[in-house]
Amino acid sequence: MGSAAFVVEMGRFFAKTGTRSALSTGIAGAICGTMLLSLCNMLPTAVSDALLTVSPAIACALLATAQRDFRKDRYYTHGLNSRPNFPPRYAVTCLVQGLAFGFMADTVSSVSRQGSIALPVLCSIAFLAGAVLLALTAIPLKLDFNHLLYKVGHPLMAIGFLLLCCVPSNATICGFIFTAGYCYVYIIMTCLNAHFSHDLGCSPGWIVALSTFFLVAGQIAAMLLFDSVIWLASADAPTAEISAIMAFALPMCSLVFLDEKNSSSGWGAICPGQDDTDERSTIAKRLSSEFALTPREVDVTLILAKGRNKERAAEELHLARETVKTHAANIYRKLAIHSQQELIDLIEGLL
Repeated sequence: MGSAAFVVEMGRFFAKTGTRSALSTGIAGAICGTMLLSLCNMLPTAVSDALLTVSPAIACALLATAQRDFRKDRYYTHGLNSRPNFPPRYAVTCLVQGLAFGFMADTVSSVSRQGSIALPVLCSIAFLAGAVLLALTAIPLKLDFNHLLYKVGHPLMAIGFLLLCCVPSNATICGFIFTAGYCYVYIIMTCLNAHFSHDLGCSPGWIVALSTFFLVAGQIAAMLLFDSVIWLASADAPTAEISAIMAFALPMCSLVFLDEKNSSSGWGAICPGQDDTDERSTIAKRLSSEFALTPREVDVTLILAKGRNKERAAEELHLARETVKTHAANIYRKLAIHSQQELIDLIEGLL
């Protein structure tokens, strides 16, 4: 419960700071955490246990310090006036992530119990490898979540399952590759939560809670299914069969979920992490010249095109709500549209 509450509070923080902050913090956290954990393993047991015991308090204190610069009335009400919107594709992605983790944990543990290998002890180093890989690929792929998730993260986890299927005696290496991919995807999911909250105006508590729910639900479902197969078959765990299925399922999910039709826009109105200054300037000029929108109407249009409501637009532009409603009515009339979704589609077409 404490861990879940801390994750939600981190979601609130990244909702204010944005996706780039979530990315850099996630990578730095994985690297520093790995180094500290390695240091603890070299210390006497009593000292390392004491450090691990106080680490949650230190983390909470650091987070509280980082939150001091935010206005509390807006910080804790961020996104509460927005309609809850949880993309189904993201929900299924979280579920698949949980299923993959649950199956890998059970299959590797099963092989270990059979005496073929020792249980993997390189998880911390694998997290470090995943964080470094993300740092190397995020910039070339412009933090496009479509490509980071489905062209790098999921295939990396699938390789771990494929190797476990083909060479079960090297389960340590297989688990290492899978864990690196899992860390890679988990940090991206943290960035996605920040994107939904920061760029699309969703409530961080809503997004973080639901993504975590589907992730944990997938893990529980995988473990129950794994144990049920063993119980019904009254035999050893079908490690090779499950690994082969997951090695096939992960790439297939990636092919289904990958959206190449609008790869430049990622999951939202713009590619998360991309500098959209030039695009905004181009769109603003076209809206002014082609549709005769006033400068203030252009400002309102660009905010509404990100999926934010009129109240949020009024807050960002320091205008009265009625003024924004009047601007929105004029915008809809000039653009010959009747809903915010039509506005979003029109702006994406201009991109």
